[in-house]
Amino acid sequence: MTKLNNKKIKYIINQVTKKNQNTKTMAEIYGITRRRVQQLVKEYRKTGEVPKLKKNRRPRTYLTKEEKEIIDKVWNETKRGARLLYHELRMRGYKIPHNKIHAYLKQTEEQDQIQENRRKGRDADTKGNIREACSMETGIERQRTILTL
Repeated sequence: MTKLNNKKIKYIINQVTKKNQNTKTMAEIYGITRRRVQQLVKEYRKTGEVPKLKKNRRPRTYLTKEEKEIIDKVWNETKRGARLLYHELRMRGYKIPHNKIHAYLKQTEEQDQIQENRRKGRDADTKGNIREACSMETGIERQRTILTL
């Protein structure tokens, strides 16, 4: 989708209201929905002014140096992915969003190591090897494993 700016909005409204261009054509040209074009035209007809985009969005926040150090420290201890690392950090009293943790791990290439470890585990399962992670088994499966050993 194309981002609209005030100049494009003015052009769209001019084409629809004065040049009798239909909303479907304008929507296809700018990669927006027909409904959005209709909303812009309706606002123009109601107020007589071209609608302006609101620029007061929530500002983007970044991880601080301390948060990065905390993530590195906990990751080196646990070697977990972003979601589990998020819960571990919450238990330790830190509130860092999991999407920011994921982005940071991806940036530092530690996420690649996690994916590689997951692939190795999957390969071991498909070859028939017994998996060491008994915590993932249910009680019944654990009993069956003990009986077969």
